[in-house]
Amino acid sequence: MKIFFWSKFVGTLPKQRGEENAGGIDTPLAVAEPCSELRFLSHESLRGVLLNTKQELIKVVSVSQGTLDEALAHPREVFKPVIAFSAYAFIVVHNHPSGDPFPFRSVEEGARGQR
Repeated sequence: MKIFFWSKFVGTLPKQRGEENAGGIDTPLAVAEPCSELRFLSHESLRGVLLNTKQELIKVVSVSQGTLDEALAHPREVFKPVIAFSAYAFIVVHNHPSGDPFPFRSVEEGARGQR
């Protein structure tokens, strides 16, 4: 199982065995497409993008529905669909209904508590 992390500083997922990944989820934009409805929600939502060995989409699953400013999820809630669908890799995505991309203090505190 692989866990990928993107930020505005990271461009693409690593390719497998140096091959091109035609039709695979290999850029942040490719992840954003199947999750595009998140931008219209009035509450935070945490989703998992499940990928196979070719980095092709298996399924997008809802992990947690939150409030206006937070969506809480225990690690077991994130990993359960990954295991259930036998995903090779997964990407966790969430929205910011406020439009502000910077985390609230509660998000930073929650992340520290999960370590």
